[in-house]
Amino acid sequence: MKKIANFVCLIFFLHSARAQFPVHPDSIYVFIKQNSVWRKTVRSWQPYDSLYQSQIKAAKTEEDTVRCFVSVLEKLNDVHSYFIYKNKYYNHFVPVDSFSLAQMQPLLNRSKQEKGRFAVQILKKEFLYIQVPGISAADSVAINFAAQNLYDSIAQFASRKIRGIIVDLRLNAGGNLYPMLAGLSPILGNSVVGYEVDPDSVVARKWKIENGNITMNGQKLTALRQPFNPAFERTPVVVLTGPITASSGSMTAIAFKHRPGTAFFGEATTHGYTTSNGQFRFAPDFIFHFATHFVADRKMNFYQFNVPVDILMEKPDNFDDLMKDEKILTIIKWLENH
Repeated sequence: MKKIANFVCLIFFLHSARAQFPVHPDSIYVFIKQNSVWRKTVRSWQPYDSLYQSQIKAAKTEEDTVRCFVSVLEKLNDVHSYFIYKNKYYNHFVPVDSFSLAQMQPLLNRSKQEKGRFAVQILKKEFLYIQVPGISAADSVAINFAAQNLYDSIAQFASRKIRGIIVDLRLNAGGNLYPMLAGLSPILGNSVVGYEVDPDSVVARKWKIENGNITMNGQKLTALRQPFNPAFERTPVVVLTGPITASSGSMTAIAFKHRPGTAFFGEATTHGYTTSNGQFRFAPDFIFHFATHFVADRKMNFYQFNVPVDILMEKPDNFDDLMKDEKILTIIKWLENH
């Protein structure tokens, strides 16, 4: 034990110039190299090694040290991974040009405003509209509350004659996936809805709806009170996505891929946010949310960059009056013929 203690002290002494960083920086770099979902895109690690070594030698503060890892993520074009160190976020973010940002800003503002607030209503007496924004749920109580809320909002229409369903993910910039999938189980059906695969296409996790709940590799992740009622599993569905649909929003869209009678309208989801992230805690105040797998659909097609649509629509959005939203009106016309 004394030798171990001396070794730990030596590590901290050698890196005192980096303001007593809680773990050996090289171990984080090696971890990225060995586990990044993008590792197969690297022909040679030599340029990465050189970049990291030059930056870590120049690092004078804890923040400098974390930014060395962010530089590696940038070189890997990894926009989905991020670090949290002492309650501060560090990640590689691709800047958006001013024109695109001006177009997306209303969506981003509305997304923050509507986060966690589902909107479920009947349009033209026979079409079910479901808006699923991002959901923040950190523990099982919050997860089950959100899942039950969404599930109940949909299940209340089980006795109605519904000709078609619109699942609107335009405001879903991410959050917790589990309540989204469990809440939408009356539509998704009792089936496998997705996979997480590594860069060699080896399945790490399987997502499945069982009795209304989402399971992963057989482990039950939600606990809905109501028994499974797949009332709408055969009803035609249009999934509506947009340029800020990302992360678990994109994964929810993927869960609908190859569902019978399902089409995708709108715009492709945000580029780079279809990876599955694991959470790795290297110290009490140092957490790494790291992209380690791609997400695949029911037929094992995986999505490296985004989720495409079948029908591209770049018309204006109108969330305040859906019957004046050109995208919604176009989708209703499509559903009337299917």
